[in-house]
Amino acid sequence: MGKKRVFKKASRKERFTIFLGKRCFIESGNEMEEIDGVLKFDAPKARDQPLFIAMRAFLEFGTGSIDMLGIKSQSLLYSTTQRVFPEQECPVSHPSRLQKKLISKLGAANSIPFTFKLPSGTPQSVTLHMGEGESEEKKVPSGVHWEIVAYSAEMKDSPRSNWRDKVHLGIRKLNNIALPAMVHKPFQEVRKKYALSSGELVMKVELSKEVYYAGEPIEVTLDISNGCKKTIKNVELRVRQFATVLNGGATVLTNKAVVAATQNTIGFPVQYKGSLHEVYDLVLTPSLGERCVALDGADRDGDSVCLAGTTLLSHTALDESLGMKVSYDVKVKVNVGLGNSITCKLPVVITRSDTLSDYDRPEEKKTNGGDDDDGLEIQFEQFIEMRAQAFFSNSTEEGTKMES
Repeated sequence: MGKKRVFKKASRKERFTIFLGKRCFIESGNEMEEIDGVLKFDAPKARDQPLFIAMRAFLEFGTGSIDMLGIKSQSLLYSTTQRVFPEQECPVSHPSRLQKKLISKLGAANSIPFTFKLPSGTPQSVTLHMGEGESEEKKVPSGVHWEIVAYSAEMKDSPRSNWRDKVHLGIRKLNNIALPAMVHKPFQEVRKKYALSSGELVMKVELSKEVYYAGEPIEVTLDISNGCKKTIKNVELRVRQFATVLNGGATVLTNKAVVAATQNTIGFPVQYKGSLHEVYDLVLTPSLGERCVALDGADRDGDSVCLAGTTLLSHTALDESLGMKVSYDVKVKVNVGLGNSITCKLPVVITRSDTLSDYDRPEEKKTNGGDDDDGLEIQFEQFIEMRAQAFFSNSTEEGTKMES
């Protein structure tokens, strides 16, 4: 018998509840998964007040205190809204199997299926996790977050201050870069001459391919031919991550993190007229510590931790709409005597694997299960703990951060 986990979250006044079959959605190439769910509302409490459901992506940067510096701590990157009650603006003509089953269990009179289809090139979920060495003010994770918002208001574009009731359910939108049919091997050759030496030092660096899955070892081939009279002591290899935070088209922050590193002395020193051929494997390590590193938005409530994938720009995407850009490169540095060195840098693309198993398993708060007639068992994941925190909080407004 199949089991299907359904994520459930109700508004504070329990006028309506969002149900989603999953909270992680993938864009592969130019194809984006449909985001579908069911909104259940309490008719007596709704009192014929219009209900809307929205999909939003926003950039959150630092803490609210930086507003004093003229930098917005939160800026909207993407938003789309549809009315679902009393008259549904975008009715679902072909509900999915899960939507049909939820409507059957919850009651067709008070359950409304909804579907969102995001355009290609929308920003991916990224969290810039601050390291332990950062100050307390900067330890608040910043990044691009996605959420589904259901709210009650007189008009679709009513300001949040006029919303009568609302509920925020965080989701993740990830990009999956398809591996190319023809394997391209990045290659670079560096030559350097030194004074008082007739020959030159030649370094050749090649990667086994250009696109790697997160967690897959990066294979680096190094060839050295020492035609000068310098002695080569060792080699240092690093994989570096560059995360650029963009707000309104302007660069707010650029963070560089080393996510894999090794220093090797096997085969060294390489003397005059000597040579070296070695193959090294670099394994990316998303472990958190002193480093400030960009993750795929999963660093909360026991979710899997994975490095953020490379951001690929499409012809429809603008820098200011991305919120954050992530890129990687492999840096090879050969150390020569007397403090001299030669360096080579090769860009590399990091993407997630095809499976969702590691991305759609948040910590269970409470599970209620029930068997359905057609063999599909539904398990509800309720956010009891976080609703309790919001209830006992002194704040009058529920936060819009992505909860897990």
